[in-house]
Amino acid sequence: MRASDLSHDVRACLRHYPPPHEAHRGVVPSSPTRGPVGMGGPDVGRRVAEAERALVRLTAEFEHSKSAFALTRILERQEAVSSSSIEGTQSTLDALLELEEDGVAGDETLETRGVSIALDHGLRQIRKHGRGAFTTDMILSIHSRLAEAIRGFRGAPGVIREDVVWIGGRGRDPSTSTWNPPPPADVSDCLEDTLRYMRDEPEEISQFSVIVRSAVAHAHFEAVHPFSDGNGRIGRLLIPLMFAADGMLPLYLSPWIEVHKLEYYQSLQAAQQRLDHSAIIDLLARAVIGTETEFNATLAAIDAVEADWNATLKLRKNSAAQRTLFLLKSYPVLRARTLADLLDVTFKAASDGLMQLEDLGVVEERTGFSRNRIFAAPQMLKILTRPFGTDPRGLDSYD
Repeated sequence: MRASDLSHDVRACLRHYPPPHEAHRGVVPSSPTRGPVGMGGPDVGRRVAEAERALVRLTAEFEHSKSAFALTRILERQEAVSSSSIEGTQSTLDALLELEEDGVAGDETLETRGVSIALDHGLRQIRKHGRGAFTTDMILSIHSRLAEAIRGFRGAPGVIREDVVWIGGRGRDPSTSTWNPPPPADVSDCLEDTLRYMRDEPEEISQFSVIVRSAVAHAHFEAVHPFSDGNGRIGRLLIPLMFAADGMLPLYLSPWIEVHKLEYYQSLQAAQQRLDHSAIIDLLARAVIGTETEFNATLAAIDAVEADWNATLKLRKNSAAQRTLFLLKSYPVLRARTLADLLDVTFKAASDGLMQLEDLGVVEERTGFSRNRIFAAPQMLKILTRPFGTDPRGLDSYD
């Protein structure tokens, strides 16, 4: 990390690392500002306002639409897949859903599931405590759940790092890094600065927007880099958790961020090196707007498939097969045992319903086994696993 890349205020926060890296310095970031946050111009301000409206619309839709709410499970797992992919862990939504049915998967899918488990824990804490949930204990517990799923994890799960870390560059020292987080002795205090900002009520008008505060908090957390591993995934989970703590839908932005990964890293770098938050604020605003567009396209495509099924299949009303159709958007990969629990019917009734849907071409059995069979709904999976920004009707792109 070159000191010349840092603003004057950031250079003033440089501190030497302990041996064996004493020749290098890390930044002990100042507390997130409670004062005015620069937007970088009126265009960003307008996008933030539009993103706030989009968040309100989506929150209302998930509260009042059974179809929208039914997608919650899938959206959480899409977040896990995309956030892991940003860090270089390659899995798929399909593989993650199958893991949850049979418990068998490769290391990268197991690692991806750790994000989902960590997210679920964080949301439960937010529902109990609101903004008060943002404590060191909560962050450590979230990290522990993630880290325990990572094979070859560097460091101790749920423990603040005691080693020197750096971002970017190559080699065994920070000489070519793009950002040097604080020395180990300063990490706990810096993390508490982040969390206190997330707990506090905003006082300055520019910080009333949860988009703005999420951008500032996310950039500060990434600057602190409190763990030896897993910082990026935990940091991105803080964004939907902050939305939820404000009473909004915990909108998941990693699928959008994955598509715009280079810009995302550049915006974080600007916030860290120069305390310029305009780019990360603008990026999160556009991510919210783009995610609403994606969700609307997904829901419309799913509604169309369900309407076609209901019009053409002529299933007996309230039969296991007929009731399963609505569940396939949430559980496009499932076993008869899972379906029996969801429908509160016998295993035989669930099995018969799935076999009826298999005969009609709605689901396919994918194991070839006579027992512990797994069924998948290919039409739903095609919609839910398509690349972000592509039209679910099979066209190229609408972004």
